[in-house]
Amino acid sequence: MELIDLKLDRLTIVGKMKTVNKEIRVGNNKFTNYDSNVLEILKSTRDVAIKESREYASPVYNWRFKIGGHTLVQVRTTQGDGNDFRVEFNPSKVKEEEMKLITSLLENVKAKTYTRIDLALDIKADLSKGWKITDKKSRKIGEYRSGASGQLETHYRGTNHSNSQIRIYNKAKEQNRSKGALMRGQEEELKEQIRLDTMYSDWWRIEETIRGEKSEWWEDHNWYEGIEIVKETAMPIFPEGTKPNMKANVLTCMQYPEIIDEYSKNTRTAIRKVMKELTYGDGQAFSPSEVLEKEKALTFAEVKGQLKSYIEIGEFLKI
Repeated sequence: MELIDLKLDRLTIVGKMKTVNKEIRVGNNKFTNYDSNVLEILKSTRDVAIKESREYASPVYNWRFKIGGHTLVQVRTTQGDGNDFRVEFNPSKVKEEEMKLITSLLENVKAKTYTRIDLALDIKADLSKGWKITDKKSRKIGEYRSGASGQLETHYRGTNHSNSQIRIYNKAKEQNRSKGALMRGQEEELKEQIRLDTMYSDWWRIEETIRGEKSEWWEDHNWYEGIEIVKETAMPIFPEGTKPNMKANVLTCMQYPEIIDEYSKNTRTAIRKVMKELTYGDGQAFSPSEVLEKEKALTFAEVKGQLKSYIEIGEFLKI
């Protein structure tokens, strides 16, 4: 199993637009208008394609701006309490001019906080063969398998509404679908090259999305906590003194996670305690959270610095 990359995949930031005092003269009278530079920046930008429209789907914001191909900005221009600015973007995909615009907007927003952070760890391996995904935390499980072969394509821990959701999926196959759309109408020679580029690509992504309080207090979050990718043939090493019947219960729940709900509360607690203490021999298991502390520690530090910088942009700038 080879580590490929660690990166932020999607961010959502909310806050309050800073107001500026603008003096307006009407005849001999002068008025002070409290306004924000955000709309002025959006409406005056020429370096990036921006599509402006009224926001009807949101109960909070009344304007939306689609910027380039990977950024959405929503603002509220009416009076009201709470946040009146929201930006959603993918730091790994935005182009330079698009990022400059996002930075300029964030300079004019105060009390910024995250409402969503996606962290993606890419690995070179085929997790559909010879591996199983275990979780030392109690989370709802979901899977998607391809029709004919029944091979695993996507594995979920947590739901779309959870404060934390982990998604482990075949990124190469996802990219193949996108490339399939590109192949329509292309010459056969180009189609064949695209097929060859992706046919043998063992590219999987382990992605965690945090929302709500977890994204607000992201600095305290333990990413990928509890997740281990284990060889199907691997036998766990149990804590010393674990009784045979408890070993059997743990192995059963690891093979069929939903069965744990059939045990009594005390037994469930005991099973989970043992599961958290399981270890494996060298090369038998892969822990994404340990990767962040060891092999990808430097990159992870850069990612955390990146997250901090977006929040601090403009915080010490007087408008």
